[in-house]
Amino acid sequence: MIVVKNQHGGGRSVSLMVNAEFNDPGDVLLHKDYQNVIQQGQYVPYEINPSANPKIQPYINKLKITLHSLLGDADLFASHTQPNPTNDNCDWKSRLIEPIDQVVIENLGGQVNFDRPIYFSVYGNSYSEVKIVFEYTYAPYYDAELDKAVAIADNSSIYTNIPDEYGERLYSFTPWWSGKENRTAIFLADVLVNKVFFYSRWNAYPKHFYTSKHDFNDTIAIYGNDEGNHHNGTYYVRLRPDFALYDLLSARQYIYNMFAFSQTPATWETKELAYENMELGETYVGFANQSRY
Repeated sequence: MIVVKNQHGGGRSVSLMVNAEFNDPGDVLLHKDYQNVIQQGQYVPYEINPSANPKIQPYINKLKITLHSLLGDADLFASHTQPNPTNDNCDWKSRLIEPIDQVVIENLGGQVNFDRPIYFSVYGNSYSEVKIVFEYTYAPYYDAELDKAVAIADNSSIYTNIPDEYGERLYSFTPWWSGKENRTAIFLADVLVNKVFFYSRWNAYPKHFYTSKHDFNDTIAIYGNDEGNHHNGTYYVRLRPDFALYDLLSARQYIYNMFAFSQTPATWETKELAYENMELGETYVGFANQSRY
């Protein structure tokens, strides 16, 4: 409320209502439903981002977005490139008079990349109360075993004790950098008791005879310009006890610290490239190889 006074000292109150529209898409989680109130003529944008859905979005090949207009009439617009899709710039849309609008986004022949964000907007033809529901289908290569992976952040470690030869562990590491950086991802097992071996695979469950990324001296290094280097998705590392038949005669523990970290090369072919920032009081892990660093 604002009070306006004239030159004679008299006053009058004036009430104002301000409507604000924000075009920053909000991230949604595919395993949840959403409800919202849409004003007439208003667009409400959303974003389906693989970073917000790391265990779902990179592994699906079909996504169905259903908009229920519980009250009023709302429309649905979706896009792979436009952060705020409208009727004029969308890739998929549904403008039915019925209370249910739906778009189906399917990867047919590589036309859709679910490793990238998908944007959608809800538009109110009238004042509307809506509910948004997601349904998705996993691609044939998806493996539910990946849900058991223990995530390791960059420059961190996990202390692990495997009680016997029948146990194993699965770890996941998601790169945070962009494709323009020449960062190396390193997985290292600091073994304290007995021996272990491990191998890694990109966006898939590691299998011993299926992947070439096996550890050497308890280390796997994936260089920035290697063919197997990626930055959209997740590395999975499967670790198992390394034992002989006579080890089965007695109970043996396998104790180690599993490290995951990344770094930029200091030099490449005699050319200085980059250096890591080091701060006093912080612990850093590094990997050196005479042929690459």
